[in-house]
Amino acid sequence: LGFRIAEADGSPVWTLYTTVVDREFEGHGVGRALVREVIERADAAGAVVHPTCWFVAGWLDRHPQYQHLLPGDWG
Repeated sequence: LGFRIAEADGSPVWTLYTTVVDREFEGHGVGRALVREVIERADAAGAVVHPTCWFVAGWLDRHPQYQHLLPGDWG
């Protein structure tokens, strides 16, 4: 999972921009596991998450317990 970390208004901002899984592992939950791990780490760090990757954005849509990580103007 590709991401970069910056800071805005004194808070860390994690931009999650790509999720790539080898073709042989597609459909086995590897991408979901990657996203969950990074989201949980961002949450523990008190970060704002800016998902520019469609896969990450879709995962967040399906997991409302992490909506608090999104920027206030998201959606």
